[in-house]
Amino acid sequence: MKNIETFFELSNYDSKNITNKGNKVIPQTALDKIESEGVTLEFLQGLNMPVYKYRTQITIHGLFPELQHNYLGGYKNLFQNKNLSIGVKWQVVDYAKKDRIYKAVTGYLENWTRRHNSTDFFIYKTSKSFTDKETYKTLLEAAKADISHIDKKLFFGNCGVYLSQTLWGGYFLVSYINIGAILEANVIPCIENITKVSMAAIEAKEADKQAKYEAREKQRKAEYAAEMEAKKAKQAPLMEAARQILTDAGYTMQEKTPLEVGKIYVKIETDTETGRFNFVAYKYSKEARQKKWRYEKTTSTDLNFEFKEKSWYDNGQQTAYDYASGWVRQVAPAPQPGTKQPVKPIAAPAAKGTVILVNYSDKAIALFGDTKAIKEKIKAIGGRFNPFLNNGGQKEAGWILPATKREAAMQLIN
Repeated sequence: MKNIETFFELSNYDSKNITNKGNKVIPQTALDKIESEGVTLEFLQGLNMPVYKYRTQITIHGLFPELQHNYLGGYKNLFQNKNLSIGVKWQVVDYAKKDRIYKAVTGYLENWTRRHNSTDFFIYKTSKSFTDKETYKTLLEAAKADISHIDKKLFFGNCGVYLSQTLWGGYFLVSYINIGAILEANVIPCIENITKVSMAAIEAKEADKQAKYEAREKQRKAEYAAEMEAKKAKQAPLMEAARQILTDAGYTMQEKTPLEVGKIYVKIETDTETGRFNFVAYKYSKEARQKKWRYEKTTSTDLNFEFKEKSWYDNGQQTAYDYASGWVRQVAPAPQPGTKQPVKPIAAPAAKGTVILVNYSDKAIALFGDTKAIKEKIKAIGGRFNPFLNNGGQKEAGWILPATKREAAMQLIN
């Protein structure tokens, strides 16, 4: 290859070479290093193979093994030509060195910004916007002063100023520094040259910024912890009341229990502003053809959950998990279409007129018949009207209540 010192001195780029100028077989270890780290000028010097530089990349000649990984630095920056040479975009030539330089400069000169995408890797500074020629002249002199002191002999690349237009018709100037490659020995001198201060001053400012950041984070975390403690204190009586209701209804708290068909998983939702709580219930299902569990969700204030009937176009929301945490209760499987759900009547159902009370399930009772006259009283004790209850194998409208309300219901119909 060309002498590495003269790599900086060339102001023009090489002409494209179709023929591989290197007949040496490159070991796999060298290609592995390129694929994992990119290349440095020191690495190229040690490789001792012809290197040609172009506007967007350099090409390393030689007989390389097959390239396995094109992406480096987050983008497609490595290529293999038909003649087995390797193309390396400027982004990943001395990438780690440029990264150190750009971080140090933008950390100290806070009005400079780093730009990194699939085609660019440089730092820049923008002027304020303008529309008149006199302001342009003034800002141009200031922009030139930002880069006039830069020693271009320290790196291969370029720096300059260009004019850009705003969306609303104004203009602004952009000063930029674009380092293509740099020797390790020139990294610190380059940083000090751009910032006009010593590395000690840069490190001291960075240490001060870090100390202030850590102090802010410590205060933020302390305030957040205090806020969470206050919230927990407000939630405590609500959570205790909700947990007692769940326990009395036969629910048990389970952490990361496997999902099962026929179980209801309940979580407590509190509102400390209103002093209320809700129960959020999840019911899961998975058919043979389905890879993921699906769930239905509903909310209730009294554990009388009413899940919507599935339609042909709505099969529930998917979850990537096969477990859940919450209050769990086993329920009877849903009746299949065409089957009759047995109703368990009491031995001597109480009645008043045509109002009948039955034991609907282990945890619920139901009222059927002419309930119009007492419907408000039924609501008051927690009753919910359902037009599709099962009474003796037939669908019938009625009221469903928790089994704990049996005595109150009996008083209404006696």
